Amino acid sequence: MNLPESAMPVLIRGLGMGRAFATADAAHAELASLAVRPRPFAPPKRLRPHVGITAERRDGWFEYKLAPATGPVAGSVLYAHGGGWVREIEAAHWRQAAQIAVECRTTVVVPIYPRAPHGTAAEAVDGFTRSALRAEKEFGPVRLIGDSADGPIILSTALQLRDAHSLVVPPPR
Repeated sequence: MNLPESAMPVLIRGLGMGRAFATADAAHAELASLAVRPRPFAPPKRLRPHVGITAERRDGWFEYKLAPATGPVAGSVLYAHGGGWVREIEAAHWRQAAQIAVECRTTVVVPIYPRAPHGTAAEAVDGFTRSALRAEKEFGPVRLIGDSADGPIILSTALQLRDAHSLVVPPPR
């Protein structure tokens, strides 16, 4: 089902998706709720056939790697999942990461970084930069993908990689 662009704001309001951040008080209440009851971030049990998943703790963060279970794999993708700076990764993000891994025959690296108010944008960018450098060393060429609110984290990571580490991030094709 394709909705016209003009219908999206109506749909979002109708479903109450923006309610938690409609006012400053509501936003503070949502952040307090997330601090008390953090959401889980592990991948769903049934993700996609033929995807292997590994996880390790790196620099205080969990870092997941998704790759095709069989066959050749080339390069990697560093994936920042979105979530409005405060929400954890959701099943739809995991499905997208698995789809990228399988269809592109690549390893998708998914860092789970501290969301606001427990972490800062600067900490996120530094952590993603370290993840990108590790992925480049381990898998070769790395591509950067930022979904929604995490697009700026990926853009800042690309600039930091270019300026501080002389790693040229190839432009999208």
